[in-house]
Amino acid sequence: MKKIKRMLSLILSLVMVVGVLAPSLYAAEEKATKTETVTLHKLLLDDNTMKSWNVKGPEGYDGTQNLEAFKKLNGASNAKEIANVYFAWQYKDGETWKYIKGKDTPELENGKLKSTDDVKEAFGKLTTESGAEFNVSNLPQDKPTEYRIVEVRELSTYVGNDGATLSAMKAVPVEITLPLVNQNGIQKNVHVYPKNTETGKPDNKKELDKNANSGEAAIDNLENKSVKIGDKIPYVVTSTIKAGSTYNKLAWSDKLSKGLTLNDDITLSSEPNIQLEKDNDYTITKENDSFVLVLTNSGLTKLAKKTAPNSSKFRVNGQGEEIDGENTSVIFTLKYSAKVNSEAVINNPLQNTNTLHYGNNPGYTPEPGDNNPPPVTPKDGKITVNKSFTNGPLASSGDVSWPNGLEITLSLQVYDPQGNKWSDVNSQNKTLNSTTTSGEWTGLDNNKQYRVIEKDVKGWVPNYAVQEDGILKIVNKKNDNPEPITPEPVIVRTGGKKFVKTNEDGKERLNGAEFIISNADGSKYLAKLANNEIDANQQALVLAETEYQNAVKKPEAADKIAELKTKRDEAAKTAAIQWKWVNSEDEAHKFITNEQGQWGVYGLAYGNYKYKEVNPPKDYAKQEEPVEFMVSATSFNTDGNIDYVAGEPLSGDKINTGDATQIKNKKITIPQTGGIGTIIFAVAGIALMGFAAYAIKRNSKED
Repeated sequence: MKKIKRMLSLILSLVMVVGVLAPSLYAAEEKATKTETVTLHKLLLDDNTMKSWNVKGPEGYDGTQNLEAFKKLNGASNAKEIANVYFAWQYKDGETWKYIKGKDTPELENGKLKSTDDVKEAFGKLTTESGAEFNVSNLPQDKPTEYRIVEVRELSTYVGNDGATLSAMKAVPVEITLPLVNQNGIQKNVHVYPKNTETGKPDNKKELDKNANSGEAAIDNLENKSVKIGDKIPYVVTSTIKAGSTYNKLAWSDKLSKGLTLNDDITLSSEPNIQLEKDNDYTITKENDSFVLVLTNSGLTKLAKKTAPNSSKFRVNGQGEEIDGENTSVIFTLKYSAKVNSEAVINNPLQNTNTLHYGNNPGYTPEPGDNNPPPVTPKDGKITVNKSFTNGPLASSGDVSWPNGLEITLSLQVYDPQGNKWSDVNSQNKTLNSTTTSGEWTGLDNNKQYRVIEKDVKGWVPNYAVQEDGILKIVNKKNDNPEPITPEPVIVRTGGKKFVKTNEDGKERLNGAEFIISNADGSKYLAKLANNEIDANQQALVLAETEYQNAVKKPEAADKIAELKTKRDEAAKTAAIQWKWVNSEDEAHKFITNEQGQWGVYGLAYGNYKYKEVNPPKDYAKQEEPVEFMVSATSFNTDGNIDYVAGEPLSGDKINTGDATQIKNKKITIPQTGGIGTIIFAVAGIALMGFAAYAIKRNSKED
């Protein structure tokens, strides 16, 4: 019993001690004079949750709850914390908010905060997946002092799933009074929760502009994407910027492959019309084979006034007016064209690729070749890729070290001119890393076109450049925006056909025959754009192309192939072919056979045509009727019954393995009807008959 009494006495004593100490402990807590840390948690909400969200936060929030406790409060269970959103602190100077100078620690002078106009120098940082903790112990808090924590889109590197970007906001900027005081007094450690929604990435589509394909310059085979040299190819790019978008960067880059020349007809329009003006709202940097179109701050402001959320207070690149947009979509239409030039190689892809660059971060510089894998011709059956990295534009930035632990996967594709598409070459992937910075493919066909594709790497944009045949350079450029959007390239191609004029048995090749070409129904005739262009140059190109391709097939020595390729390229420049259609046979271009009986047409669209002999070789009969022929993916190199360079007609199982089609002519042995020989024969016949009649009459008189 005594033990029980002692125990009760002890318990009672402890209770009394706790009762005495508890107020003292609580009083000690109340004696805190400042807030020491503010942890900012950036939350991502869906649209419905955002609309119903109380701007003051869920019931029970008092500024002290960490994320786990915050999520347990009503209305916060589906909130997701996100990293890589930048926030910077401001203080109030009179009625003006100014950034606090001091990147990591606020700077003071004579007890007062120093200000800066450069947000990059301001007290701020990126959020992490567990928030951004700011040490605010040296911020003036002797009396309640107002501060703002501002979201800085232009320094944020956040990229959502599938290229989404930040959109609507609540509790942004965060307005806070330090020290923070709640019902329990001054709080040392505070948690705040600004919120955002996302908007999806833009839609970006590129295609041939069929509406622009009309008039005299219309492409004959636009549907099958086949063209003749001299054609004007119209393109249209449609880019839809979704409602809720707020961008500090919007640009289009475009790159054309060899054989295409960009025309001076680039136009940009929008629906609804936001009245964009060239040079003021957007700039264009153009070369013969590329361009980059970039919206300026003025253009981005006009865009944001339509697309930004209603109460966003968005400022383009942190400058200018606060914008409360209309939260509507804007559709941009970009139109331009390219001409097929004489450097177009038969059956090679004449491709054009357009890339849309977008995002909250303005720091990335779009350049031709970004996200644009070009066609590559192998050299000696090889393609080599050299890989590097840079932090800025290629023109002004050097290489940086390979990122730690990063692997790059490259795949190989081959072009099919018949199907006009790129196809994967199976089991040909290469993996590059910091110790293996180049890759090589071997055993490739020198007569085919390939391209190397880099698998997307978050935070980096590949820039592709062909340095020479068989050598490709890929430089990855640092990018804090979403991956640029690059639709599949628009590809057209051109073809040709070769012929050899021979005598009837094919043993003799005939010089000096003249031909013209018409379309399939014979209503139009092929002519040169410039009438003074001579056929010999065009025929030299046909022969040079044939000799080069034959050398590749054998194969010849590498230096011989290189020599023939140079000869082919020079012949293309000299020929400077530009075809057009005319209505009169008299205006048609005349193709003339050389001493080897060779003639051909280079740079025609795939399809059906007719050739007509207008002057036969000397002492040979003319073919009176037009003859049909086809230009296809194989017509220039195969499907013929004779070899173009030399030899007699093929027969047996080789009859369709030649690269040209034989045209036979008969030797004149008797005068042809309608020719000069007929006239002479007729005159002679009439004279002979007249003499015979005279002789008969004379004989009759004598009798």
